[in-house]
Amino acid sequence: MAAVFPAWVMVTVLLLEAVVVKGGFPTSLQLERRVPLASHELELSRLRERDRVRHGRLLQSSGGVVDFPVQGTYDPFLVGLYYTKIQIGSPPKDFYVQIDTGSDVLWIGCNSCNGCPQSSGLQIQLNLYDPGSSTTSSPVPCSDQRCSAGIQSSDSGCSGQSNQCSYTFQYGDGSGTSGYYVSDLLHFNTILEGSMTTNSTASIMFGCSMLQTGDLTKSDRAVDGIFGFGQQSLSVISQLSSQGITPRVFSHCLKGNNGGGGILVLGEILEPNIVYTPLVPSQPHYNLDLRSISVGGQVLSIDPSVFSTSTNQGTIVDSGTTLAYLADEAYNAFVSAITNTVSQSVRPVLSKGNQCYLITSSVTDIFPQVSLNFAGGASMILYAQDYLVQQNSIGGAAVWCIGFQKIQGQGITILGDLVLKDKIFVYDLANQRIGWTNYDYLLERMESNFGYTNLYVKNFEKDVTEETLLEKFSVFGTITSLVISKDYNGVSKGFGFVNFEKHEDAFKAKEAMRGAQLGSKVLYVARAQKKGERQLLLQLKYQGSNLYVKHINDGVDEEKLKEYFKQCGTVTSVRIMRTEKGISRGFGFVCFSMRQEALRAIQILNGVLFHGKPLYVAMAQTREERKRLFQSAFRHPFTNVEGLQGPFNPTITPPYPYAAAAAAAYHNRLLFPMYIPG
Repeated sequence: MAAVFPAWVMVTVLLLEAVVVKGGFPTSLQLERRVPLASHELELSRLRERDRVRHGRLLQSSGGVVDFPVQGTYDPFLVGLYYTKIQIGSPPKDFYVQIDTGSDVLWIGCNSCNGCPQSSGLQIQLNLYDPGSSTTSSPVPCSDQRCSAGIQSSDSGCSGQSNQCSYTFQYGDGSGTSGYYVSDLLHFNTILEGSMTTNSTASIMFGCSMLQTGDLTKSDRAVDGIFGFGQQSLSVISQLSSQGITPRVFSHCLKGNNGGGGILVLGEILEPNIVYTPLVPSQPHYNLDLRSISVGGQVLSIDPSVFSTSTNQGTIVDSGTTLAYLADEAYNAFVSAITNTVSQSVRPVLSKGNQCYLITSSVTDIFPQVSLNFAGGASMILYAQDYLVQQNSIGGAAVWCIGFQKIQGQGITILGDLVLKDKIFVYDLANQRIGWTNYDYLLERMESNFGYTNLYVKNFEKDVTEETLLEKFSVFGTITSLVISKDYNGVSKGFGFVNFEKHEDAFKAKEAMRGAQLGSKVLYVARAQKKGERQLLLQLKYQGSNLYVKHINDGVDEEKLKEYFKQCGTVTSVRIMRTEKGISRGFGFVCFSMRQEALRAIQILNGVLFHGKPLYVAMAQTREERKRLFQSAFRHPFTNVEGLQGPFNPTITPPYPYAAAAAAAYHNRLLFPMYIPG
């Protein structure tokens, strides 16, 4: 459960047991999730019920509780939450806490707590915090400025007799917690440079829960407490920032695949593709100014007042919400636009009040792209999996339902995990803005599946010996072989290989030694790859993201072509094929960072006039792929297609002049034209 950020990260990271994130920097909190986000085994009614309970808590401080339409009587705790492990006290002790961007305060259950669960269905060890057993713990008195800040937010109070700063959080679903504030040490690692870290501590104020009621007493998905990441002064991110330890920035990336989980980073991610929109000022949560919604490039006709940012209205970003929610008018227009777009390709059906579709091919190829358009010009691009939830199948057809739900009469839009997943989200509190960019976990998942043990080490001095490397790397585990590459004179080439007995040891060594100083140089350490692995990873990286483009005007160069195509996403490379004299041959290739962006370019730009010529845009194919397609097509040239005689339906114009290949493409549900040279 990890991510490899495609950019340098400057962070301070909260760690317990020096948590190392597999495949990424050792600078992030590992997030666990009880169940996958969009499992077809979880009906939408269950997810709605869980969110209804959640929103009772989330919106309490905004002046009211939203009552969502609920169907059925399903257990809301069958769905997931994100949690992580932190370390508090002297000596330090482990606590599991839920990550919550919808609240501000960190609180954990304390000894003598009434109603605190003793066990958890998450299969984690619950602990109670004991102020008396920590030598650095102290109660927060009424005179403390932090207590005054809590009182101003109406969540805190002060007892004149005990001189203790206390709190009570009463949630809209009937549950609650109360206790008093204490101050103690939070343990974390600070990144210096490269992958080098130093152990650090900071004194923070947090809640010591003495009473829990309602659903907080249940053991089904119990954790030790809640880690609030709101923007008020009592949040840990604000406290660390006020001490000069971290900037007022944090980020998360939630995995959308069946493994769930993700990462959370304290600090700034310098990623050039992140787009930002301002936070709405003077709001208790992360409220954004949503201006419009587009489906398939067409702006929906929705009264702008629906997205008003006035009191008790607006758009809230919340990692604790499972689905996503729209106000009445926006929801109806959204669902109608989706259904009208796909009604010729799928069968729309209603399932328990939800708009669903029976699908026999890929949703990515059929369903339109959605754009949420925010103030400042930032757009959040949603693909099919970002607004659909897969349910059970019927007669061999998959059932996909609209994951956005309706909020009646509230004027509120809530963006939950359905939308937030597979994106890097940056909460820049210092500049009062939120940013995002898409992130693809595919390559990371494939890299981790190889389970490597061999490391490639380079950039060391020529006088470094095998004995020196053995001394540096053997602290991480048993080494089976170590070799430095040398020339024919026996002089070191400055690189070599270290092979461990176990993958876990190789991973720890890679993370710790990458960027470490050895003599006057900084080491580069990476997993050593066999040729076949490198080829497979490169193939996976660019599979479905490379486009073939023809009918390019002779006056168009690579820069103009890139500028035109980047409206569909991040263009990583552009190449126009030329003669030996440098004259354009009228075709070339455009590669995107993600498959979804490439599909969007096909959908939007294929057939569009560009400098006087209609572009032909299709997925690029390797020679082997073209060969397989032709062999398959001509081996059975008269295969029926969908019950029709002949190689293709005479009323259908094939995308290229090869009838048999067209039949094969149609039969295999290739809804986009594929590059076949003609």
